[in-house]
Amino acid sequence: MADPIFENFKDIPTTHKAAISDHVGDYPTIRTVPTPQPSSLKPGEALVRIVYAGVCHTDVSITMGKGTDLPVEPIIGGHEGAGYIVALGEHLGPGKGPKLGDRVGVKFMADSCLTCDECLDGAEESCPDVSTSTQNGLTRNREENVEESDIQTLSGADREMRGGRMI
Repeated sequence: MADPIFENFKDIPTTHKAAISDHVGDYPTIRTVPTPQPSSLKPGEALVRIVYAGVCHTDVSITMGKGTDLPVEPIIGGHEGAGYIVALGEHLGPGKGPKLGDRVGVKFMADSCLTCDECLDGAEESCPDVSTSTQNGLTRNREENVEESDIQTLSGADREMRGGRMI
């Protein structure tokens, strides 16, 4: 049986709102931006309809240029959220990990190895091999890994799931 809450969120809008700072030190403004559509998903990606998101101290620090490399501008806040998978890229079909309607949380980073001591201890953010930050969709080498900086997609979603439906 489908999650009754998912039924309210399964449609994919053409636009969504994002908190965006044009430059380091600017206060964010709420803007309407285009929503990626399923046709834009790359193999192994999932489109997540964010239902709940917050701004934490990391967002504030990144926006102010503190405690991190200077962010790529514009800076899009709210890098941790929760929602539902509303579309799946290739290689994420039935029996291969997450499925449409799954409730998921979006972490600050993705693509950790899940095998090192840090990952096995539950500290994936300290994984030496983690490559992707969900803050503006950039890799640790500051290379863009998505076409739009406001896309709510996660690569690596087809890896083995542990401890729930985390991607």
